[in-house]
Order: sequence, then structure tokens, then C-alpha cells
Amino acid sequence: MPVPADQALPPDEVRAAVDRAIADADAAGIRGAELTPWLLARVAELTDGASIRANTALIVNDARLAGRLAAELVRRRGA
Repeated sequence: MPVPADQALPPDEVRAAVDRAIADADAAGIRGAELTPWLLARVAELTDGASIRANTALIVNDARLAGRLAAELVRRRGA
């Protein structure tokens, strides 16, 4: 499922934040296992937390869908 529209970031804003975070990581010498958490934190900082809110909304939406699917499977099996 996509991020709910009211929580989604404009694609150009996301791309700019990611590009900037990658450039900043490169300049800081961040590599390997440290890179992903560093990038996520930097993107969150660059978007004033909007990326965290969008990711959280996506997780909630996915969990909601998984619950609906599970309930439908149980219903169809007659359990």
C-alpha cells in the first residue's frame, strides 16, 4: 500500500532530501553498516520529521491491510 496521501511527501522533496543526505554521508565518510541508519536520520532531519511520519503511516496502513487479509482468510476457511 502507498503512504496515505495526507502523510505523503512530495516526490521532489523526498528526492532532494535523499540526494542531500547521500552527499552529506559521502562528505562525512559514512559507509558500511553505519550508512542506512545515518541516512534515515539525516533525511528525517532534512524533512523536519515528515519522513518519519510518512514511514509510520505506511507501517500502520500495511498492518491494517494485513489484519483485513487475515480476517478474510479466517472467514473463508470458516474458522
